[in-house]
Amino acid sequence: MRRCRGAYYDKGTKVEVEGLFHQWASNYEDCGDAGIGNYTVALVELDDGRVVECLPDTVAFLDREGAASA
Repeated sequence: MRRCRGAYYDKGTKVEVEGLFHQWASNYEDCGDAGIGNYTVALVELDDGRVVECLPDTVAFLDREGAASA
């Protein structure tokens, strides 16, 4: 597992976190008459043991050079 930063939304509020990346996964949202929308998420384990689903464009792996300052 790799240490990373990421963000997820809780009731419309962006929550930035740091934890251990486990894997990419799929999620979906029911868009009513428009149908089902599928999207990718990153499963990140926080230091308190909770697992959150972060959006891929918010994930930065901290073992990469220069990532700690990103």
